[in-house]
Amino acid sequence: MLALFGCSSAPNGDSAANRADVDPSALQRRPQPEGPTAQASLASAGLTQAPTAQQVIESFPEGRLDPFGPIPAPLAAAQAQAPTPAKIREMLGNFAVLGFIKASGQQAVFVQHESRSGEVYLDQVGGQSTEFLPRGWRLVAIEARKGRIGLTRADLKDPVFIKI
Repeated sequence: MLALFGCSSAPNGDSAANRADVDPSALQRRPQPEGPTAQASLASAGLTQAPTAQQVIESFPEGRLDPFGPIPAPLAAAQAQAPTPAKIREMLGNFAVLGFIKASGQQAVFVQHESRSGEVYLDQVGGQSTEFLPRGWRLVAIEARKGRIGLTRADLKDPVFIKI
């Protein structure tokens, strides 16, 4: 019967027993040289020194507990909630819906703004395509059966509906 006996050793001659006697601090990475000579040698090699861990940590803004969580909605979006009826009246100024008409086969709304009155069609914008809407407001819905129209503005999330 043939028996094989063998000894295992690491390529550099260290055995497991010898490695157990090694001081763990000796196995730590050698510190990288810092200062002008290290930066000069990096620059001459065309390399840029990476920031330290502390520099990376300091570059992040404080206050975020979970860096992988969803990004908080901008403050402006939180403020763009549906305005109150009083706020709508204030935003529209002297504006009133007078009635609904069909002109040239298209549904329109007859309105008064300031001292002017006239018909407004869908997608017309006050101050751009009509003077009968307050500046920046756009007509997005005409609901004659319900007696209301829908208006919107760039800073509003949802249309505002106004009844006769």
